[in-house]
Amino acid sequence: MACILSSLQGYAQTPFSYTLKGKLPSKAFDGISVRIQRYDNNWLIDTIKVVGDVLEYEGRADSAMYCRIDGAGTYANFIIEKGDIQVDMLTHAYPSGTPLNEGYARMSRAEAQMSAELDSMRRSIVQDKTLTRDERIQRQNELDDIKTQERMRCRMLKPFIIQNRNNELGVAACQAYFIWASPEALDDVYPHLGEWILSRRQIKAQIADINTARKMAPGNPFIDFEAEDLEGNKVLLSDYVGKGKYVIVDFSASWCAPCLAELPNLKDVYERFRGDKFDMVTVAVWDKPENSRKMFKDNEINWQGMINAGTVPMKLYGFSGIPRIMLFAPDGTILDNQLRGSSVGTSVAKVLEALP
Repeated sequence: MACILSSLQGYAQTPFSYTLKGKLPSKAFDGISVRIQRYDNNWLIDTIKVVGDVLEYEGRADSAMYCRIDGAGTYANFIIEKGDIQVDMLTHAYPSGTPLNEGYARMSRAEAQMSAELDSMRRSIVQDKTLTRDERIQRQNELDDIKTQERMRCRMLKPFIIQNRNNELGVAACQAYFIWASPEALDDVYPHLGEWILSRRQIKAQIADINTARKMAPGNPFIDFEAEDLEGNKVLLSDYVGKGKYVIVDFSASWCAPCLAELPNLKDVYERFRGDKFDMVTVAVWDKPENSRKMFKDNEINWQGMINAGTVPMKLYGFSGIPRIMLFAPDGTILDNQLRGSSVGTSVAKVLEALP
């Protein structure tokens, strides 16, 4: 389990020396320069020139910092602290040599073990001959559901946060935790956070986004925003939502593989339920308009589309990951904010069947 360090160590401002050493995948990296950057504010600490397939660096700092070495298509995560640090440029996630870095490696191994368990569960579903095709698909969708992913990942990361509530390993654990955390998951861990963690810029931004996501909770009204249709005309979400129909809104992007993987299922849902009681909108976020148009064309998306929305919807609703598939009631009230896979069709069928 993660190491426990005192608050005083987390706040230490006494300058200290440290060294970094790492081996790159091959000597093809000879002569390139890689950057040392701090995650919290993307501050460039320094650059290192690789000699052969080895990088070495000596530095000084006033406090521990969660950082990455980045360049030429490779990277390594580590924590600057006093001592000799070995960075892992091959697997990226297993630094060693100092207490916080050894703790970070333990956290990375726990994450790898969880991913391996998920893969094993997926294989078991595929190999289970007692399941019908529909049962197999349902089990796989349940396993990949965003709520299941949140529960597993947050449960794995929480002990590392509790035992490192006032140091940079806790910062690293929180940053990973908050990628997945719902408002309820934030509430679960927030009382354990020390002042050192809560003072970090990126942590503050993540917490603000999660708190914004409380507006996305079922029962709340939709939040309107402006974008463009496929022809470049200005449109509002309110042109489609709150108009007397149940509406699925799919926040997506052309570069997002999981988003594209949802499209066949969304097509099926749209063809089954389209009509005067149900509609669907795909909102392209965090994407270039030309790429979004190509996504609509290549995937033969024949429902409503909004493009060139930027990250505005993500900030308004407080989510950072996509796809984000939401169901709205005829009056615009949010009914569900985390649909994936078969749960999309199940949720739509349920509300339509309940109609008089």
